[in-house]
Amino acid sequence: MTDLFIYGFTSNADAVDFSILGKGIDIWLIYTLIFFAFTSIAFVGTWLWGLIFNEITDKPLE
Repeated sequence: MTDLFIYGFTSNADAVDFSILGKGIDIWLIYTLIFFAFTSIAFVGTWLWGLIFNEITDKPLE
């Protein structure tokens, strides 16, 4: 419980020198943005594929 209390008051400035799996926080931010971009593209692609499929077939997806 005391660990949560201590970590609850850290700021971004405290996390600058912290490393997760040997990489700094700025690298993990870049990885997160790249992952978000890929998942967003996949989400939009799925909706577009469904829209195109519904337009070219007589049996729409339900």
